[in-house]
Amino acid sequence: MADDLSSNRVFRELMDRVRRLETTIMLQNAAVTEGRLRFIGGLLRVDSGGRVEIVGTLQIDGTTNVTGSFNMTGTVDMQGNVTITGPLTVEGVWDLTGDGTIAGDVDLTGNMTIAAGGKLLAGGIEISEEDGGLIESLIQIHMRTPLLGVEGGIQVDQGAIFDGDVTMTSLIPIAQSEVPGSFIGAIMRDTSNRLRVVVGG
Repeated sequence: MADDLSSNRVFRELMDRVRRLETTIMLQNAAVTEGRLRFIGGLLRVDSGGRVEIVGTLQIDGTTNVTGSFNMTGTVDMQGNVTITGPLTVEGVWDLTGDGTIAGDVDLTGNMTIAAGGKLLAGGIEISEEDGGLIESLIQIHMRTPLLGVEGGIQVDQGAIFDGDVTMTSLIPIAQSEVPGSFIGAIMRDTSNRLRVVVGG
């Protein structure tokens, strides 16, 4: 006749432990210490308001797809090619180092300052911050005056076209007595390549 172990305390405790193992939800409260949990194929899914929280380093080898909002706080270091399709909004100070190309229209609604050593090139025109702001053009204008033995006039290289009047202000004056053969109002170029206007005296 088999022994009735239902009243044995040790046996009852053992049966309770087996029952809990059979009815519990695996990994509901699991911990892996200095070990490894591996999924070969299959899917790891967190839903119903769950959250994945990683304190440490997250390393992903392969493609990462994110659908929905993606918020990042802190420093971001990206190496390699980056392609952005769609609107891009940058708020705050940004710094671009290196060569670049802009294809498309650009609207500037604020000021753009050319810093030291920088230049803005547009065809044959060059704008820099030298001497408080300097505009240089490959088109050269030569002022010819009686000082050079030619009647007053303007010679323009590279076929530039002036539509309308040409006005020059703030020219450096020079006394007529210092320019033999000149006339008042003549424009000349001195030895420092500065344009000057002949005045009386």
